Amino acid sequence: MHFDISTLEAKSRLLLIASAVASTSCGSPTGPSTSVAGNWTAPGGGTLGAYYQLSLTQTGDRISGVACASENAYLIFREQVVSGEYPRITFTGFATFSGTFEADREQIAGNYGSLQLRFVRSEGGRCEGARPLP
Repeated sequence: MHFDISTLEAKSRLLLIASAVASTSCGSPTGPSTSVAGNWTAPGGGTLGAYYQLSLTQTGDRISGVACASENAYLIFREQVVSGEYPRITFTGFATFSGTFEADREQIAGNYGSLQLRFVRSEGGRCEGARPLP
C-alpha cells in the first residue's frame, strides 16, 4: 500500500479547518446561561406614572435593542438605541440609563439619571398605543 505524504497533509489541513469552523459556529461555551432577549418594563414614578420599556435581542454577550418611555398615555421618547455587553446595558433618552441584568432576580436594575429603575420581563409594554406629545 502506497501513502502519499502530500495527500495525507492536505487531508489533515482540511480536517483542521473544518474543525475550527465547526467550533466557532456553535457559540461560546462560556457565554451567558440566561438570555436578556425579550420585552422588559419598569415603572418610573412621576406624578402621572411614567413607564419605560426595553425590547432586547442578544447574540452571545452582545445586547442590542430599543427603549421607549410613556407617561399618561403619551410618548416621552421612543426607538432609543440600547446596547451592551452581557450583563450590562445602556441607553439614552433625556438622561442615560446604565443597568445590569440580575439573573438571580430576573431583573435589569440601574439608574436613569437620578431615577432608579427595575425592569421585569413583560409581554408588551406601555409604549404600544401611546400617543405623541401634542
